[in-house]
Parts: sequence; C-alpha cells; structure tokens
Amino acid sequence: MTRGRSLLAACNRASYRVCVVVTALLLSALVLDNLVEMAARAFFDASVVWVFEVNLLLAIWLYFLGIYQVYFRRGDISVDILLRRMPASVQRWIGIAIDVTIVGTLLMIFWYSHNLIAVQWPFKSPGLHLPNPLFTAPVAIGSILMAATMLERLLQRLESPHPLPSSLPGTDG
Repeated sequence: MTRGRSLLAACNRASYRVCVVVTALLLSALVLDNLVEMAARAFFDASVVWVFEVNLLLAIWLYFLGIYQVYFRRGDISVDILLRRMPASVQRWIGIAIDVTIVGTLLMIFWYSHNLIAVQWPFKSPGLHLPNPLFTAPVAIGSILMAATMLERLLQRLESPHPLPSSLPGTDG
C-alpha cells in the first residue's frame, strides 16, 4: 500500500466514524423534532412553525452523510452478473472505468454544489431565516467524502492485478 493511499484510507476511516456519530445524532434530533410536533398537535391542538424546516434540514444532512456510509462499507448495489462471466482482466478494467466515472461524477457534483453555495449566501430559508447554504452543504460534503472513498477503491484496483469484490466480506452487498 502506498503512503498516499494509506493516508487516504486513514482519513476515510476517521470521516466514516465521525459520520456514524453525526448521523445518529441527526436521527435522534429528527425523531425528537417530530415528537415535539406530535405532542403540540395532540395536547395543544397547534403546530410548531419551525418543525417542517428543521425536519427538512436534518433529513438532507442525514441522507447525504448516510449515503457516504453506504459507499464506505461498499453497501451500494451493483448488478454484475454479466461482469462475473468475463475474464478477470476485463473485470478489472471495467471496474477501473466505473470507479473513474464515479469519482469524476462525484467531483462534478461537489464543484456545482460548491458554486451553488456561493450563490446562495444572500438568501435565507422562509421560516427560520436559516442561511440557504445549510441546505446545500451536505451535498458538497457528502459528494467529496464519497469521492474520497471511491478514489481509495480506484487506487486499490490499480494496485491489484485482480478484480476487487463488489462488496466487503461480511456485508450483504
């Protein structure tokens, strides 16, 4: 393993552990937010005005940090029935092409979301007047984290003469 790839792997593992904690907290806050709304409706026959906006914000962060965790664990779905019937060298090169495409796409998503954040700074959300970039930042963060994970996988493929498995051992992928 090269020094660069081992550093990338360490950064990916650390960011994964942070995201696991953050998504658990986000999910807890989302549940609590909904409990507040249900209690307000049940006991006071009223709705809490900020619940929808907070739910939306929490859910966006939860989704993009959560999907990163799926990519990290290689839990993403791949249909490779035909690929498995091909020679190992063809499997390897197709895997490399797919990983390059994924990394490129994720970097493009990061680039556009970064540009969108720059445009959104003057704007606020309608209810709580939160900065609009708070709703776009998870896209940028999630895409760069996924790109780093996929780059690590790509580097693994390039270093190995054999095709990599679709999923990690012990996962259902």
